[in-house]
Formats: sequence, structure tokens, C-alpha cells
Amino acid sequence: MTVRPIFADPKNDYVFVHLFGCEDRQSILIAFLNAVLALDGPHRVSSVVLRPPPRGRPGVPGLRYGITRAECTDGRGATYAVEMEVLHIEEIHRRCIDEVAGTLSEPLSAFEACPESGDELGIVVSEFELWPGERARVPMLSRRRVHEQPSRKLVFLELPKYGAGDDPLSPVDAWAYLFREARVLTSIPPALACSPFAEALEAARIVRLTHVEWDAYISVAMDIEDKRAMLRRAHERGYREGLLEGFEAYCKERGIDLSAEERSEMKKLGAKRLAAMIDRIKAERGRAPRQWS
Repeated sequence: MTVRPIFADPKNDYVFVHLFGCEDRQSILIAFLNAVLALDGPHRVSSVVLRPPPRGRPGVPGLRYGITRAECTDGRGATYAVEMEVLHIEEIHRRCIDEVAGTLSEPLSAFEACPESGDELGIVVSEFELWPGERARVPMLSRRRVHEQPSRKLVFLELPKYGAGDDPLSPVDAWAYLFREARVLTSIPPALACSPFAEALEAARIVRLTHVEWDAYISVAMDIEDKRAMLRRAHERGYREGLLEGFEAYCKERGIDLSAEERSEMKKLGAKRLAAMIDRIKAERGRAPRQWS
């Protein structure tokens, strides 16, 4: 029996803004900022003022606008700007991340990354690894400064690197756990039963969404899945074309003549079945290359 989801996916752009970009849920945003920025004492964010979404991403239900902006004030009275967003699809965002990476400093400590007045902070929550294979050097949460803009600091939360299961060890772990697992939870787990995580899950509880909010949530989810499906099809087409091109060269080199029926069948097969047919022909009819005199 299929279990219906209890909570909306907080990685969904609409829900992300629903949780962190609403006036009546500023306490959730403040708690998230204090956790991912590792702020203590007078450096902790005490208040936020939400700012409009970027031009071209209007706050209209049903439209994708995954960026949340806020002006923060800490206990010292220092004010700085924060912009938050979620990255969903590696194939779309990889080039941008690679280009940005060249402008970043080595990872900063929490103390070095502590915001000052006039700073601009970007917080990126990513569904894919931004620096894959570098877990030992780049942890799940990393902070960097832009070389040419010292007041511009970026914080990256790479969700695939979370490894604490249902027992998060820190507030940042708990946020990563919530982001990753909320959509498959059937109740609020003990690790997320305290503030602010319980409040965030309650705000994401599907039964609390209005019809308009639900439609917006589904519209954004479908948009993300459509893009993923489009990329999968593009990858399959590219892989299939590469198989055919390589097999043509293989047949030419080894003097293998394909029948009209075989060529016709190849045109109809998907990549997986095409690869199997190619392997079969190679096994049955492959032979050493012709020796040219």
C-alpha cells in the first residue's frame, strides 16, 4: 500500500520560500541562519527584514522563485544581507558552480566567516555534491569568501554528504536531516521534535496547505521533474548516438556487414537494448581487423 506523504518537501522552491520567506515564520529563518552561520553570543541574528524576490522571480504562487532575501541584524547592531536558494539539478547548475568555484577562497572557519556590517552572504542548499569526492577536505557545510569581493561570503550545505541518519549530531545536521527526509516522514521524529524543527515541519504539513498553496507546490515539483526527465532523455539520446557511432566504426574496421533488418531494428531500440544488441553482434561476429597489404 502506498503511504501518502505527510509533509511537503522543503527542498521544493515554493515550500522553501513558504518556510523561510514569510513574515509570520521569521523565527524559523533566524534559527536556520544562526545554525548554518555558526553564530554565537552577540553575533547571533536577532531580527530580520524580508526583501522582495529578485527581478524576474515574482512572488506569485505557481511560479518558481526559490530565492529568499533578508536583511539581518545581530546582537551588536551589525546589519548585513543574506540570500538563500536551493539547487536541484546538477546538469543545470554544475557549470555555474564550477565558474564560481574559481573565485572562492579556501574554506573559512566559522569565526572567519562571521558576518560584519555591509557584508553580503549567500546560502546555497544543494541536492547534489558541489565538490564530489572531496568529503575529507570539504565538509557538508562549508564557508568561503569571494576573492575579489571580501565582503561577499558564501555558505554551502551539500545535502548528499549528510551521514548521521536519524540521530543528527548538531543543529546543522538536524536541518540537513529535515531537508533530506521531510517528504518521506510519517510523523515528527524525536530528533526534530524540538524548536525550530517541529515548527518548520508543522508549517510544511500538507493538510495545512491551502488549495492555492498545494497547487503551487505541485506545479513547482512538476517543473523540477520535467527538467530532470528532459535531461535524462537528452542523456539517453546522446548515449545512444555515441553507441551507434562507435559501433559503425567498429563494424567498418572489422569488415562486419549489418543487414537491413538489423539496421532497422537498431533505429527502434532504446539505449539499453541497443547496447545489448551491439554486445551480441560483437560476440557472434566480431573478428580481428583486416590485414591490409
